[in-house]
This record gives sequence, structure tokens and C-alpha cells, in this order.
Amino acid sequence: MEGIILAAKNLFYGYNRVPFISEVNLEIREGEFLGIVGPNGAGKSTLLKLLSRALKPDKGRVLLKGRDIFSLSPREVACTMAVVSQNPPLPEMTVEEFVLLGRIPHYRRFQLFETRGDREIAEESLKKVGIYALRNRPLQSLSGGERRLALLARALCQEPEILLLDELTAHLDVAREIKILKLLKNLNRENGLTVVAVLHHFNAASELCDRLVLMGKGRILADGPPEEVMDPERLGEVFGVKLLSLKNPVSGKPYLVPKI
Repeated sequence: MEGIILAAKNLFYGYNRVPFISEVNLEIREGEFLGIVGPNGAGKSTLLKLLSRALKPDKGRVLLKGRDIFSLSPREVACTMAVVSQNPPLPEMTVEEFVLLGRIPHYRRFQLFETRGDREIAEESLKKVGIYALRNRPLQSLSGGERRLALLARALCQEPEILLLDELTAHLDVAREIKILKLLKNLNRENGLTVVAVLHHFNAASELCDRLVLMGKGRILADGPPEEVMDPERLGEVFGVKLLSLKNPVSGKPYLVPKI
């Protein structure tokens, strides 16, 4: 891992004058796989929106490669960062046409249509996520899991340096969830892609991530390696359940199970 690619500096954000994100400071290094975990309403998705400039903080700054993200053009941000949000509205077009939208930030001046190179990148992105065979299908005809793979393919088609994901695997079956998580880890390890992912399964986060951030009530409660953050007492208190800490016999990473 190298320098800081994305940073939050003393972020504050509220809905209807009610504070929702308070005093958040976070630095993300190039090539890092960072997982954000916490209960519903903890502020995870709001933090991701602030980091991606979908929301503007009431106070504080977000720095992308050392520059205030709001000093950059949308195109400059999109050439560096791709975002997969929860259940965005999807246009009526084919899967391939949708994925090709990821190339628009890279269009040259006066370019109106994709080039052969753009189509090759889109094809490779579709193959990486395993939906190349669906490329001519209408986007609206896909299952929920297939739509999420299409969203991921479009993000990869942007050729970003950093990928922000908001619960990409929520409500997916186990096989598809494992497939997506393995893909993300391979992209992180082999391509050096920086990944910041809101994850609802903290055991999956423990296995995948170099570092975990635990959020609660709009604040960062813990930040560090999985071995430090996956403390059963702390997570049990945050999630409101009693937890028992075990160790994965293969990876050696901690995982938690509820005490019943």
C-alpha cells in the first residue's frame, strides 16, 4: 500500500438539522481493502455518500488524492472513483449499453460514441463479473443478483482507482455473494484496486478486509485490523446481541457467532 488516496477530515452532516455524521476522520490508502460495518442507522451509507460527493458535508472536507473533492469536476472524480450504490434506478437499455456508460468519463473532447477500445473494456468487465452471456438482455429483465453484477461491471468499466460499494451483496444467495466477494478481493490483490465496502456480514468483512471501520450513531467507534475491531464485547454492545469469538481454522481470521 502506498499513499493516502481518499480522506475524510472532521466530517459533520445532518438531516433536517439533526446531526447524523459527527467528527468522522478517516484515511484510506492506495491498494487497501477497507470494510465499513455497523448496525442499521449507524451512518455507513451516509458516510459513503459523503466520500463519493453524492452528499456535501455541513462541516469538514473530503480529499481525493489530496484535493478537495468539490474542487474537482464530476469527470475528474469519475475517472478516479466508481460507486455502486444500493438499488439505484436503472434505465431501459441492454446490459451491454448500460455497462458502456462507464466509459463516458473517459470520452475525449467532442467524442459522441464509444470506440472499439471502449467496447473491449466493457466486454472484459462483463466477463470479469460473469454476465457476458447476458449482454444483449434488457436490463429490466435481470434478477436482483444479476442487476448488481451489471452495476459492478459498469463500475469496473470506468477503470477506477478506487471502488466504493454500498452493501453490494445484501439479499443475495450465498453462492453469488461468495463469488462477488472473491472477485473484489482478486481485483484488490491483482490489480491494486482500492476498495471501500459497506458490508452487512462482519464475518465476511473479517475474511476480506485489510482493515475494518466500525460505525455507530454516526461516529467511528473502532478502526483497525479485523483482529482488533472484531472484539465480541464491543460488537455485541453495538449490535445488541451476545457474541462469541472463534477463529477460522483455515485463514486464522476471527469470526463471531451469536450466543443462543
